[in-house]
Amino acid sequence: TPEVLAYGPGRWSTVAPLSSPRESVAGVRSHGAVLWVGGWKETPAEGKEPVYSTPVATIEVVRGNKTTLLNMSSPSYWTGAAVGADGNAYLVGHTSMDVFDGSRLYTVPIPPELVETNISTYITGGGGVPGAHVPNNGVAVGSRVCFYAYAAA
Repeated sequence: TPEVLAYGPGRWSTVAPLSSPRESVAGVRSHGAVLWVGGWKETPAEGKEPVYSTPVATIEVVRGNKTTLLNMSSPSYWTGAAVGADGNAYLVGHTSMDVFDGSRLYTVPIPPELVETNISTYITGGGGVPGAHVPNNGVAVGSRVCFYAYAAA
């Protein structure tokens, strides 16, 4: 769906439209903003229903009725997302981790065994965290942020 819905109190409403329809999006709240991160976007198929098969690099930062678009360092579906004790959003994609500190995005390396650079494996694999195919993958524990990951053998 191209829109974000909210519930409360007692009714549903549209909060903000996304820049494009997608699925497998991660969502977190950080520094007074809601971030919608990564996912799959629609790939048109001639004469057939569209397929969601293209990973997305867009981060939509929503504050009130204003949306700002940022780009992850690499496209990612099933993005790992967690908010740390510092309030920063930690977003793990196929090849790196992007950190949103409330005003900017910066990139942090991830362990080499969790990096995926072969685009042909995005559908069946992906980097160690997206490839785990876990929705809402990420949690803060004390001063750390933790993500479930798998590494190909």
